[in-house]
Amino acid sequence: MKKHLAIIGAGGQAKEIANMVRDINNALIKPNIHVADYTCYDVTFFVDDDYLSHYPEAGPLSELDILKYVTVVGIGDSKQRSEFVNHKLPPKTVYETLIHPTAIIGTGVDIGEGTVIQANTHITVDSQIGKHCLLNYYSHVSHDCILYDFVTLGPKAGVNGHCVIGDNVYLGASSSVRDRIVITHDVFVGIGGIVVKDIYKEGTYIGNPAKLLKNK
Repeated sequence: MKKHLAIIGAGGQAKEIANMVRDINNALIKPNIHVADYTCYDVTFFVDDDYLSHYPEAGPLSELDILKYVTVVGIGDSKQRSEFVNHKLPPKTVYETLIHPTAIIGTGVDIGEGTVIQANTHITVDSQIGKHCLLNYYSHVSHDCILYDFVTLGPKAGVNGHCVIGDNVYLGASSSVRDRIVITHDVFVGIGGIVVKDIYKEGTYIGNPAKLLKNK
């Protein structure tokens, strides 16, 4: 089955998703694959009308036909992704969940609409991944975790067992969250940050162990 996929955005993250879609399509060109049983895509980029001059290859968001396209938001920033879904796209937009062929998804894993799971990501068992999450290359979610909506895991970020990660949380590349940790919503953990204690206050956390970055 072929679908028309609208990727919202045309920057780096959107291009990586488009490349991932090519991998999904190419995975169907194999012996013993019955294409009718799988989904392949053609891709169109859409951006805010005000940014068309920066991305001539993209169409204007105002012309997105939600009856023709399934949609994914190709924006790396969690809060910006949330802004598009909750305020800029029509309520009846149909969102597609994309999973790279090399991702490993264990039993009992639930994945929400609009979520993108990139190459070599591993979600082990009995975890819940919310809507419009972005799990980048080689990221890892262990058993019995809950990731709420609009969570972003940078490349090689890891979440250990029994963690709860709130809405709009961004875990930077190579960051790590110890088991049985709770992180509230709207938290940004910098590259390589190591979270060893619960985080109940919004803000930016950096270092090992990760600590709140205070404004000067």
